[in-house]
This record gives sequence, structure tokens and C-alpha cells, in this order.
Amino acid sequence: MSDLPPTSACHPCASDGLSGRASARRQAILAAARTLFLEKGYAATTCADVVAVSGGSLATLYALFSTKRGLFEAILRDYSEAVMRPLCVEGISIDPEQGLLAFGERYLAVVLEPSVVAWWRALCAEAPHAPELREVFLTEEGGPIQQALASYLGDKVDKGLLEIAEPVRAAGQFLALLRGHLHNRALAGDPSPVTPQEIQEQVRSAVRIFIHGCRPRPAGS
Repeated sequence: MSDLPPTSACHPCASDGLSGRASARRQAILAAARTLFLEKGYAATTCADVVAVSGGSLATLYALFSTKRGLFEAILRDYSEAVMRPLCVEGISIDPEQGLLAFGERYLAVVLEPSVVAWWRALCAEAPHAPELREVFLTEEGGPIQQALASYLGDKVDKGLLEIAEPVRAAGQFLALLRGHLHNRALAGDPSPVTPQEIQEQVRSAVRIFIHGCRPRPAGS
């Protein structure tokens, strides 16, 4: 049984309530937007540009996403769901070390996907020049993931397995430990692919450091 607390990322995705045709149209619009945001940049892409690639009408785009910002938020939300979905299905061990190892390998495998790296790189380049984009990026990027991980850590604190004063902050610090130099290498465009062994070693190191700092200490130690 999973002991990962329920999160919005574990709920049905936004397209589940749509008809088959509307869901297909939504996915086509999202795919076109992802491509254009990477090729042209967020600021230079208009909703009309997206519709020209995806087909359909502006009325459909606005009905599904309201604004370009809403479209961007939906893309980031899909990314968060992709990271969390395996955890929602399989759950993670009650032992915090084993649970964080399982989470870490899945998380790092997703964030190191070439398409995700390209998206992250583009966002970091554009966010300083687009306040709207920056606000959404800082709110949505990793938000559901960090909150779900914080809930997991808080549960381990309640069980006496970890000592953490601020689970949300600790969750963000653990995610940063996981990404580490491998993510920086990918963002910098290193052509050599990250191997599964490198991911495992990175995750083991991050978990070892994190657990060492959060294990309960005997009284007086």
C-alpha cells in the first residue's frame, strides 16, 4: 500500500472530463504550444500561432485554456503529473531511505529527459524577461512535487523516523540534491548521455546525505 499522501498530481488529469474529440484537441494544442514556446519563445508566440500549427480555432483554445498563460500553466501541470504518476501507482516504502531512493530515481529520470531539459532551459532563459512567465514558473514548477514530497517527509516525522523542522523547505533541498551536477550538465548541453548507473549513484549519494542530516539523534548526542 502506498504511504504517499494524496496530491493533485494523483488525481485524474484535466482532460479526463472532456469528450474524446475535445481531449484530442486539447492534446494537439498543448503539443503545438510546447513546440512553439521552445522554437520561438513564450513572449513571441501568440495563441494564433498555436492554432495555426494545431488546427482548430481560437475559440476552442480559449474555451480550454482561457489565455496563453493558462496554456503555459497546463503544460507545467502535465509535467508535474508525469513525475508524480509512477509514485501514485506504485507507492513508496514506509522506510524513508528506501522510499526516497525509489522516488529519486523516478524523479531524476524524468527531469533528465532531453525534452524536459530543453523545456527547462528555455524557461530559465525567458523567465527574467517575462514577469507573467516567471510567476507561473515559480508557482507551478515542482510545486505539486515538492508539496507531495513534503507531506511524505512530514508523515515520517510524525512516525519518529525523521527529524525535520520544515518539511516543505527540506523537500526543496532534497530535490536540489537529486538534480545536482547531472542536471547542470544536461542544461549546459553536454552531448554525452547520462547513464542509468550515473542516475543511481547520484540518487544514492543524495539520499545518504539527506538521511544523515535528518535521522533522529539519541537524546544528549
